[in-house]
Amino acid sequence: FDTISRNLLGFSFLLGLFIMFISLFFVSNTIMLVIYSKKDEIKTMNLLGASNMFIKFPYLLEGLILGFVGGGLMAEAIIKGCLDKQVLSPQEIRVVDPSEDRRIHLSKTFDIQVYEEVADAINHADIIIIATKPQHLEEVSSQLKGIIESNQVVLSILAGIKIDTLTQLSLIHI
Repeated sequence: FDTISRNLLGFSFLLGLFIMFISLFFVSNTIMLVIYSKKDEIKTMNLLGASNMFIKFPYLLEGLILGFVGGGLMAEAIIKGCLDKQVLSPQEIRVVDPSEDRRIHLSKTFDIQVYEEVADAINHADIIIIATKPQHLEEVSSQLKGIIESNQVVLSILAGIKIDTLTQLSLIHI
């Protein structure tokens, strides 16, 4: 029985290694195909004098999820810019707003995901943009406390609100 158990464990280990190598093979080939398909575009940008960071930046953002807390005009402008410049796809943008009219407008205009609850919009978001009116900051901060994860980046576009205020409200950690 002990020999069968050891053989089964060894076989499982080898099978796991095989699956890992196959997965790495497919992932690396997929990345190479994406780069190859963008070869002409990258070459053109190089010829036009684009910096390496300018060329790499859209690829770094690919697959990120952006969560907006507040769907007002400032958030709408950022969303429009990201979608118009094809920096993000509609599936990568989530917005929470208390106004049903704003949620309907943003959903119909940009075909993005909209939510009524803060936790739903920022769950699994890589970048959280706080885009509410400054007078709503305390209410929003109480909803955000305890749900912002350490791996999430928090940006604020609140007019007149200093970093110290965001730190005191436990929205960011310096």
